[in-house]
Amino acid sequence: MTTNNPTELPIDQLQQLETCLTAAGVGVLIIDSHGRVVHSNAMMKEVLAVNEAELVRLADSESVNEVILKRGDGESFNARVVLHAPTGAASDNRIMTVTDLSSDFAAARAKECEEQARKSRDEFNRFVYIVSHDLQEPLRTVSNYIGLLEKTLEAQLDDRTRKFMSFVVEGAARLQSMIQDLLRYSRAGTSELSDSGETGLAIASVLSVLKNKIGEAGASVTVAKDLPAVLVSEDELRTLFLQVLDNAIKFRDADRPLAVAVTAEFLNADWTRIDVADNGIGIADEHVERVFDVFRCLHRKGKYPGNGMGLAICRRIAESYGGSVEYRSGEANVGGVLSVTLPRK
Repeated sequence: MTTNNPTELPIDQLQQLETCLTAAGVGVLIIDSHGRVVHSNAMMKEVLAVNEAELVRLADSESVNEVILKRGDGESFNARVVLHAPTGAASDNRIMTVTDLSSDFAAARAKECEEQARKSRDEFNRFVYIVSHDLQEPLRTVSNYIGLLEKTLEAQLDDRTRKFMSFVVEGAARLQSMIQDLLRYSRAGTSELSDSGETGLAIASVLSVLKNKIGEAGASVTVAKDLPAVLVSEDELRTLFLQVLDNAIKFRDADRPLAVAVTAEFLNADWTRIDVADNGIGIADEHVERVFDVFRCLHRKGKYPGNGMGLAICRRIAESYGGSVEYRSGEANVGGVLSVTLPRK
């Protein structure tokens, strides 16, 4: 059903469109064939507050203009004015959009959008935590009662029934492990930054935790001296490099001794990159982005331990500080290099 509004759009669609344009910082005027303003959105009225007669005058010039306009308080600002010609036979009204190009306004809008994104992220994290936490209790109940049944009916169970019951227990254990990984993922990147993290100390702590695994694998790990301090919390720095180094050990090549090297490079005054190179089995180029997805395993179930969450957690931590985690194949396609870019202290 259409209405008599000047855009010939249903009221609900018009309201949705205006909300989107206002959120994007775009002012809108609708001008009829006689040069009269028949509609303006809240952004145009309350924030830009430009003299409408001046805008109507611009409607007779080029379709796109970058001009200097004045707000109602007399302040001048750079603006992009775009005139959209009518596209349907139902109306010959023209639509004009005005975008503030001034840096202060753009920064304010960016800050507002960032705050909205933060709130959405926090709500998502709370949702994941609550759901994951609540799911664990029924799983424990299933496992416990299957164990009680097996113990109570021990003399009456045949091998086939025992096998089926073991499938239930194993499935519940795997789902519980996945839920715990989901909890870890939801918490990643949420620590308050109270101080900078020392990369060297974080990696030394991780190597201490992985000491037995490194020994069992017969691996050698070399760490460059004077690794940089970064603006990442100590806990999350340890979590990040624990995942990276544990992956290097897990996905080693059985045909050669594992060698891992940790180095760093200052990119500029604000950023540093820590590279963890290994000579393991590597990742095929076509699968590189997939390994950063949650619960993404490239190998058949059971070949390697884990649920495919390690690199997803690493990337989430790095990106929460504005950084990144990228992978590239090693020289001659032997192993690979995981590069972690983080803000410098």
